[in-house]
Amino acid sequence: MHGTEATLSKPETANTRKAGRPRDPEIADAILLATLELLAENGYRGTSLDAVAERAGVGKPTVYRRWPSKQDLVVAALERYADIEATPYSGNARERVAQFMEEWWLLAVHPDKTTVTRVLASILSDVQRYPELREAIHRGLLSNRHTQMHRLLQSGIDSGELQPDLDVDLVVDLLFSPLLVRRLVSGGPMSPNAARKIVDIIFDGCCAPDSNVVRHSTL
Repeated sequence: MHGTEATLSKPETANTRKAGRPRDPEIADAILLATLELLAENGYRGTSLDAVAERAGVGKPTVYRRWPSKQDLVVAALERYADIEATPYSGNARERVAQFMEEWWLLAVHPDKTTVTRVLASILSDVQRYPELREAIHRGLLSNRHTQMHRLLQSGIDSGELQPDLDVDLVVDLLFSPLLVRRLVSGGPMSPNAARKIVDIIFDGCCAPDSNVVRHSTL
């Protein structure tokens, strides 16, 4: 695995520090972590700013001053704890995409109940009910991973591994969708090996006719 989702360990707050007032970043981290915990437990509709303040051990005005709406707070929490740094992958385009997908699937099965992928799964139905939340989450969190995948696929087009007229947006959707289906619908295995098989199936259908790239992954 080339990267891991940020560890969601609870920082010291006013209730846990032995002396002195907590620094501002510590307060913010406590609030954002509490937000993820409640989202994982109760979903979007079941999470309130008041409940977040209580879980974080801070006053309600402390939360409202920083994030005036629940939507703002949810997006901030997801952004804060998401692994959104571009990871240096190696190999040809197929191998780099496979490494990216393996990492994404590993995050989805992380045992920590408050990992970002678990929170996203818990609020999926709410995202459908609140278009503004869907747009905010996509803009603030998911668009980064989509951008990374676009670049990986474009590198395959540039190198001649993939068809020059490839519908990159459609392929990105095809790559990401199986994870949601298995987590929320079918309950099928969610292993990195499955992610790699998906990449192989899609790449075998998208390879340029004269590409010399091996059509099946050897790993």
